[in-house]
Amino acid sequence: MAAPIAFIQPPVPLQILAFPPTAYSICYDIYTRRNEDDAPHGWNSPRSNIYRRLKRRLLQAGFVRNQYSDWVHLFAPPAHIFNTMTDLGNILPPNKLSSTVKGLRMSRIDQLAIMDITENIALGGNFSTMLRGPVPTNLVLPVAAILDPIPGPIPPGAPFARPVDSGPGGADDPGNFLV
Repeated sequence: MAAPIAFIQPPVPLQILAFPPTAYSICYDIYTRRNEDDAPHGWNSPRSNIYRRLKRRLLQAGFVRNQYSDWVHLFAPPAHIFNTMTDLGNILPPNKLSSTVKGLRMSRIDQLAIMDITENIALGGNFSTMLRGPVPTNLVLPVAAILDPIPGPIPPGAPFARPVDSGPGGADDPGNFLV
């Protein structure tokens, strides 16, 4: 088998060079089926392999994870961000990223958080002070004491249906939920 052809770094577009050094993000989305399906339809590879390689490359370039596939560099010239983004095409095996990518973009972040309501909307926060339906017990226990009313088990004989989007198994047992 011949050696793979080297990836050639494309030039940085002039419009990218016009932006100032500041905070930037790189976000990606990968097709699951193209990773996990058997050949000839896919790579027959757990998607965690490509995510691990992307993570390694982004960490080496000075990025920190904001969310699962959203990485932020708090201060860098835009050329560094563009070059890092295009360099992701070098992860192995050759053409793995190019044949599985659903989206890959860089964004300039003028303000890292205009309005972050994470703590308010999380269970127990100002916008979520009570249970509005059954919630898995272990997701409630860390904040149960600050909820009003304090949650308890589903009463015996009370109607219960598996919550929407929950699969069969433990989600069919009302004893695994608090209300």
